[in-house]
Amino acid sequence: MDSGSPTPDILPHVAVVICTRHRPPSVADTVRSALASRPAASCVIVVDQADVETADPLSEFEGLPRFVRIRHAAVGLSRGRNVGTAVAAAAGATIVAYTDDDCVAQPSWLSGFDTAFTGADDIAAVFGTVRAAPYDRTTGMIPAYEVREAIVLRGLADKPRAEGIGACMAVRVDAWRQLDGFDDWLGAGASLASGEDTDLIVRLLHAGFAVAETPAAEVIHYGFRDWTSCRPLVSGYMRGIGAVNAKMIRLAGIGGLAPLATLGRRWLAGRPVVDLNHLPPRLFRLRRFLEGATIGWKLPIDRRSGRFLPVHGPGDIMPPTPSHG
Repeated sequence: MDSGSPTPDILPHVAVVICTRHRPPSVADTVRSALASRPAASCVIVVDQADVETADPLSEFEGLPRFVRIRHAAVGLSRGRNVGTAVAAAAGATIVAYTDDDCVAQPSWLSGFDTAFTGADDIAAVFGTVRAAPYDRTTGMIPAYEVREAIVLRGLADKPRAEGIGACMAVRVDAWRQLDGFDDWLGAGASLASGEDTDLIVRLLHAGFAVAETPAAEVIHYGFRDWTSCRPLVSGYMRGIGAVNAKMIRLAGIGGLAPLATLGRRWLAGRPVVDLNHLPPRLFRLRRFLEGATIGWKLPIDRRSGRFLPVHGPGDIMPPTPSHG
C-alpha cells in the first residue's frame, strides 16, 4: 500500500474508505472521484462485501497506485468501515474519510475535511454536505443534507445542531480506536439498518470529543429511490435512530433528554433535517422509532466504548490481507 514519498499534492495522513456490497455500477464513479481528489488521499480503500458472482465494476482499478481492495465476506456497513479503517490505520493514516458507493466526491472534499480538523485539537469527526443529484422530485427521493455553515459541537446538548450523514464524513483514527470503531449493530446490512453515523456523533460527544460540520466538504448523492422503495428505507432510518436514542439515554441519563426533546419537537411541528423530499406519516415514523428504541433499550451495552453487545470480536477490526496495486 506504499503511496510513495509525500508530495504537496498528497495528504499522507488521510485515507478514503468506501464500502460496497452489491457493487452497483456507480461505485466505479465513486472510486474515480476519490482517486481524483486534490490534494489526494494516501490511499483509497474499497471494502468489497459482494458475493463472488456479482458483476465487478472495480476491475478497472486493479493495479493502480493508491487503490486498495479488501474482500470481506461479513455483511454490514459498520463492519466494513471498521475493516477499512483498520487497514488505513495500519498504513499510517490518522484521518479517514468515508463516502458511499452511490456518491461522487467533489475534488476539494478532503482538503475541506483536513482544514476543519485543524480548527481544534479535540475535533474527532467532521461531516460535510451530501447534495442530491438532479432528479424528478415527483417520482421519488434522494436523501440529502446541506451544511450551511461551519460549526463545532461540544457535549450532547449540542447534538440537535447537526445531523450529519455518513456518506460525507471523516474521523480521526485515534478517536475511532478509543470507541472500538463503529457499532456493528447499526448501518446498512446490519440488524438495525441505519443510524451508525448518528450513533458515532452521540458516542463521541458523550466521550468528551468535539464534532464539526463544514460546507467545504461535499459529495453528490445519486442514490435515487422511487416512492415504492421509500417506505422500507424510512422504516430502517427510524428503527436505527430509535435504537441510538435509547442507547443515548442509557449512556448519558438526564444529559440525553434535551436532544431527545428537540427531536420530539421536530416531529410534532417541523420536518426532518435530512431532506427526504416528503414528510413520511408521523405515526409510521413513531412506530418504527419505538421498535428501534425497544431493541436499543434491551441490548446490553459496553459502557466504555458505547457499543451494543455482543460485538463480533477483535477479528472484525483487524486488518485482513488487502489486494492492491
